[in-house]
Amino acid sequence: IFLLSLGGLPPLAGFVAKFFVFSAALKEGFLILVIIAVLNSAISLYYYLKVIVFMYMKDPVKEFDITLSPMTLFVIAISIFGTIQLGIFPDPIIALAQAN
Repeated sequence: IFLLSLGGLPPLAGFVAKFFVFSAALKEGFLILVIIAVLNSAISLYYYLKVIVFMYMKDPVKEFDITLSPMTLFVIAISIFGTIQLGIFPDPIIALAQAN
């Protein structure tokens, strides 16, 4: 989830962030910069997807015994929820940012 958000895929928080940054740059007339940034995002998404493929679709080289505490699982769950929630409903955070 987090790698896809970094890549800027909707409906995740990274998409909303990139959308507003690119929109602001475009509004100020930085078309070339926006084009370069979008291409850079596409390239980074390719590399993020390669990491995801190696994590989940390849056979492991070595087995690891990983145990996560309940608190760690709770923090991960809250982070995933926040990433998805900010991507779907960004308005409260945007209003807070614009108020300052």
